[in-house]
Amino acid sequence: MNGEYIELNAEVLSVIYRNDENGYSVLELATEDNRMVTAVGVCVPLASGERVHIEGVWTYHREYGQQIRMSLCRPMPPESTEQMEVFLRSGIVKGCGPSFAKAIVETFGEDTHQVLLGDPAMLTRIPKIGIATAIKICNSYRENMNIRQNVGALMEYGLTVNQAMRISAFYGDGAVGVVRENPYRLAEDVAGIGFRIADAIAMKVGIEPDSPFRIDAALRYSLVWAGEEGHTYLPAKVLVDTTVRIIGANREDVEYELASLCAKGQLFLAHGEEEPVYLGQFYRAERECADRIHTLATGDKAPVLTPLSLPALEKLHGVKLASEQRKAVDTAMERGVCVITGGPGTGKTTIVRFLLELLESGGKRCVLCAPTGRAAKRMGEATGMDAFTIHRLLEYTGGDNAPRFQRDQDHPLDYDAVIVDETSMVDVFLLMRLLRAIRPESRLILIGDADQLPSVGPGNILKDLIASGCVPTVKLVTVYRQGEGSGISLAAHRVNHGEMPQNGENGDFVFLERDTIGGCWQKIEELIRENPGIQVIAPSKKGDLGVIALNQRLQQLLNPPHPRKPQVEISGKIYRQGDRVMQIKNNYTIAWQKDQGRMVVEGEGIFNGEMGELVSLDPELQQASILYDDDRLAVYPIYNLAETDICYAISVHKSQGSEFPAVIIPILGTNALLYTKNLLYTAITRAKRKAYLIGSRRSVSYMVANDRMQTKYSGFKGALKEAFGCEDS
Repeated sequence: MNGEYIELNAEVLSVIYRNDENGYSVLELATEDNRMVTAVGVCVPLASGERVHIEGVWTYHREYGQQIRMSLCRPMPPESTEQMEVFLRSGIVKGCGPSFAKAIVETFGEDTHQVLLGDPAMLTRIPKIGIATAIKICNSYRENMNIRQNVGALMEYGLTVNQAMRISAFYGDGAVGVVRENPYRLAEDVAGIGFRIADAIAMKVGIEPDSPFRIDAALRYSLVWAGEEGHTYLPAKVLVDTTVRIIGANREDVEYELASLCAKGQLFLAHGEEEPVYLGQFYRAERECADRIHTLATGDKAPVLTPLSLPALEKLHGVKLASEQRKAVDTAMERGVCVITGGPGTGKTTIVRFLLELLESGGKRCVLCAPTGRAAKRMGEATGMDAFTIHRLLEYTGGDNAPRFQRDQDHPLDYDAVIVDETSMVDVFLLMRLLRAIRPESRLILIGDADQLPSVGPGNILKDLIASGCVPTVKLVTVYRQGEGSGISLAAHRVNHGEMPQNGENGDFVFLERDTIGGCWQKIEELIRENPGIQVIAPSKKGDLGVIALNQRLQQLLNPPHPRKPQVEISGKIYRQGDRVMQIKNNYTIAWQKDQGRMVVEGEGIFNGEMGELVSLDPELQQASILYDDDRLAVYPIYNLAETDICYAISVHKSQGSEFPAVIIPILGTNALLYTKNLLYTAITRAKRKAYLIGSRRSVSYMVANDRMQTKYSGFKGALKEAFGCEDS
């Protein structure tokens, strides 16, 4: 019998085991002649009661006995009303429990399949099924049928079940057609499908290795990748080098195709010695931002007629502003656009409080915003005034994987002054959306720390604004903070000036010298046992003290395996109920709810950098629920966990815009690219009350002395000079 080919139809009695990442499953089946068999192999998620068509060979396992090794496992549409009822009540079809399943089948009989694929209004003939529930049931049934049909076809191209399911969920009915016509779209559209996977599929559908189509796709992908790395363009030489390295094509062929794409307007070659090459949307975004800032900066602004004066406010609050702080307030009151930059403790919050009182006393409506929820929350607490994320301020709604902002040039914000904090985190596309929604007669006040790392997204907005010299800028340099957190501020400023940080007098900044990995980990574990909520921030992802290794150890320490804690493996990572997780990619369509006591607020969209707890995990229903730190609850298909990461430890880049009560920063070894002064500075400034720097003095000294800046290709400075008519100095 061993090695003998077998083909049969069967009913799934139970799913004994399943790996949700690669789809490997162990099934207990009942054949049509009432035999019980075990089958192993890759398949889509299945539920008890479903019927499947199996192809494979008989094998013998010395522990589990005779079983079928599946080469194909295709779910079969229910053929009888009994099978249809079993399928509908299995839990796979959302909104359809046992009572609805029974009622639907009794009402429509053998026509149930067509009804569920057709008009949802038909289901409202059944008592207690309203139109919303009917739509939910029909959409889920249709999605399940599409997935089952698509996944088998997609797996023929070497995709795993999980990858095939993500592709099917993204493209719907057209998934197979997209893969056959242009597999390179997958790298841009679908989480977890990179260029190399798309390129491997392209080879299987018959695209030649040296075809212009493949080279064009690789050039575009290189620019998309550059955008994900924070660049808005790549110099032509760098773009060609990158593309040659990725696909191994002939350099002359790549240069020819690049020239052809630029000539046809499909890529944009801008002026400059570097020969910057853009994707069109990046070039247009930079130019639009520059033009809109010029309009705000040069347009007429009504003077602020306020009964208050700075001396009166100083007396009222018992605060004497320094000359640089007074200059910042005066500039913001007088100019259409201004930048206020400074490190922690330099008085930025005090300036914002004064500005709010002066502007509002003069009848001006003000609004505060920041790029992240954490930054907005911190801004609101510091000023006593509501602050919004930029997405929320612009009344973002999700849909079709594309952002939709209700506020724009046609429906602008009803504010006279817009104050943005953590501007260093704002990328060029978010700035463009914000600028579209600001009326020409309004003021824009941009606040941030230019010495922090630039935004993770494309562009180098704050530094380019300052470097252009086109926008009035006030730099705050004196540290005023006293008491709690003052040691953190002083340590950060010492690092920024190339000096070794010193332990704070209040014990809020502590450098704990450890020269070995074991010594560092022992201290990290000790501190975390004392304070499980402390955030670890590491310079790099890799290495024994990198984010990946730390998360594995911290997960074991803080959330070890337990029979009552479900877990799944996605993209090589274990996700366990109770884990701390972070969204690492904008998802504009994930629905969320927020219970506010008397009402439940609903919305869409979870964004890069948002953190929360994985509060429930249901491998059978293929669902995961995450409660975010602002109390929004989002329910994910399990495969969408690929868009999140475990976050007991996070990278310095991912910590930007956030502030934590206490942080641990492990530093050991040296790396010229990663261990830089501004990286350490940014990490320290993430702490509000307590910062522990753990590592060797040699490593910290190396970072403090390494003032190497990460190269970030951005043309925004030049766009500003062009818009304002400024000459290069």
